[in-house]
Amino acid sequence: MFSLLPIPSSPPPSLLTLPPELRLQIFALALSPYPKTLVTFHLDPYQREDYVEATQPALTRVSRQLRAEALPLFYQQNSFVLHSEGKKGDERERWFRGMGIWVEELRTLEMWVRFWKRGGDGRGGGIVGVGLKWEGGRWRVGEVWRWVCNVRKPAGLERDGEWILKEMVRLIGEASQLCGRGGEIGVEGHGDVVRRLREGYVEWKNGRDGG
Repeated sequence: MFSLLPIPSSPPPSLLTLPPELRLQIFALALSPYPKTLVTFHLDPYQREDYVEATQPALTRVSRQLRAEALPLFYQQNSFVLHSEGKKGDERERWFRGMGIWVEELRTLEMWVRFWKRGGDGRGGGIVGVGLKWEGGRWRVGEVWRWVCNVRKPAGLERDGEWILKEMVRLIGEASQLCGRGGEIGVEGHGDVVRRLREGYVEWKNGRDGG
């Protein structure tokens, strides 16, 4: 009596069995820019309609190889908001430090600086946003700032926005020269720029020239 040997079955196809070029196309679609802006801090309930917290997608946690291939696209294709103060500033620092080598994949950032009332603590004053883009091997500051909040624009906002924009250009230029190869300023450089921008703005605002 004859017995039939089982026919070896091929393992089911997976992402890793696809050609690398096809995998990257799939990742680019799966990790395409989010419809909402990504922030590097925990959101307050009223912010969730417009923003989403920047957590690494589930796809990047499947395996080491998929992570190495997909995570750069996540950081390259999306814009990330960095807050400059308080608890949200601390969360930004932790987010940056958790990135490790992937910080060099960032391409678009926006720094938020709270409008400071002369002689006050800045609370309830709204946010000035300044954009950063990685272009031509260096970080470049956007040509315009924006008023992030829906609250009424305070008196003196235009002057403050222009000061913040010019100071950002100066600080990014310094950081690019001191902190990295090819204009990449790294985790420490970004953190230093955000801190110095906030501290310098408050000092200017409370000084004779910023009134």
